[in-house]
Amino acid sequence: MAGTKISQLTEDAIVAGDTVAIRRGASNYAGTIGDQIAAIETITAQLQTTGTAAAFSINTDSDNNATGATADLLFDNNGGTTVARLRWDEATSTFNLGYGASNHLVIDSSGNVGIGTSSPGRKLHVSDSGNTYAAISQTDATASALVIGAESGINRIYSWTTPGGSTASPLRVSVGILTAFHVATDGNFHIGGTTAPNKFTVTHDEAVNTWSSVSDASTDAVVKIFGSNNATPYGLYLGYANSANNAQGIQAGDGTSALPLTLNPKGGAIMMEALPTSDPTNAGEIWNDSGTLKVSAG
Repeated sequence: MAGTKISQLTEDAIVAGDTVAIRRGASNYAGTIGDQIAAIETITAQLQTTGTAAAFSINTDSDNNATGATADLLFDNNGGTTVARLRWDEATSTFNLGYGASNHLVIDSSGNVGIGTSSPGRKLHVSDSGNTYAAISQTDATASALVIGAESGINRIYSWTTPGGSTASPLRVSVGILTAFHVATDGNFHIGGTTAPNKFTVTHDEAVNTWSSVSDASTDAVVKIFGSNNATPYGLYLGYANSANNAQGIQAGDGTSALPLTLNPKGGAIMMEALPTSDPTNAGEIWNDSGTLKVSAG
């Protein structure tokens, strides 16, 4: 039956349990299975009614089981042009799916999936020669799309209303059901909140003590800014509140002890503008008495 055209196969040509090998001839004959599956020497079709073996299998020829052997299943259009392909590559131990004669999706022996790459380095690896994007989108009335892109010299995460990127949508990152940060469409950034009214906002709703010690600050300060290569971290604690929300502060410390707060230690002017020019009678408030800074006694 070698070289037999599909149209010539009758219902009785293959019976249950028979093994039929259709081998590609020396010449191409339009419409034969051998021509449609051009990358392999032999196709073995096993039609079985019982047993655990595959009902239909495509095997590489025994002559080609060494390096370079492949098994292809090609899909041709009416004109005989291959429009899609499934391939097992013996040499690379990969399963390939492609449009035309190309490999567009690859699954390797580790289960890694590659799109645009024949050697996926992660469970999902998307690659292209130019700017490359992967999108996750929805299509309802509040449609949005998250697009991850690798561009020339920079990596990006986009939040759009459509995968093509027509209108921006807010971007929010959550840990469980809690919002870690929210980025508004105007670029405003809010840590710990779901809106972003200012360029940078930090909210710490759990900070409700009176911040009576630096150890309190290490737990409850709204913002902590630290920069040190020493074993003990040194930095600033910004913002805290008691239950009445009437206490705010800036404190230098190391998590245990308070440290001096230094402004411009290497020089430079420190400006204080719009200070009261008369005693505000608010204990601790600084006011300008004709160029002399004073602290109000209340």
